[in-house]
Amino acid sequence: MNTIKAFLRSHSDHLVASASVIIVTGIGTSTIIWDNRVGRNRVMTNFDTVIYAVNTKIDTKINSVNTKIDTKINSISTMIDTKIDTKIDAKIGGIKADINHIERKLESLHQALSAETQDRHSMILENGYHTMNALSGNKKPMSGSLRRLEGRKKSGGEDRDSVSRSRGLSVSSKGQ
Repeated sequence: MNTIKAFLRSHSDHLVASASVIIVTGIGTSTIIWDNRVGRNRVMTNFDTVIYAVNTKIDTKINSVNTKIDTKINSISTMIDTKIDTKIDAKIGGIKADINHIERKLESLHQALSAETQDRHSMILENGYHTMNALSGNKKPMSGSLRRLEGRKKSGGEDRDSVSRSRGLSVSSKGQ
């Protein structure tokens, strides 16, 4: 024990200094730990703010990209609609031209049929006129008329106007 007392007396300064260092270190460590907890809380608060700012930037970028995509889609849709409208208008123009062509053909057929109808009416009227004369006793015009009808039949009715004018029949009286 004497040795321990002698050791403590000779090294008491070192022991006091060591004990002080241990106590200060303990207090310092507690302070550091306490500071770390406060710092962690501040970091978490700052981290939340940073995450919110990053999310806001990401949302802004996404909205910007979506707006650009919507603009492109609308542009493409408008372009497609314009091309479709142009093609439809061209098709409608072609169909109208076809309808006009068919109408012209129908009109020419109508005129041809009208001429044939007039020929037939003329023949009926002429035959009725000559038949009435033949019933009255004058058969000569009937025989001449039959010869002319045979000639017209062979020629295809091309001399219809000249025959009707030679008898004094007007075009308006033929169709009635």
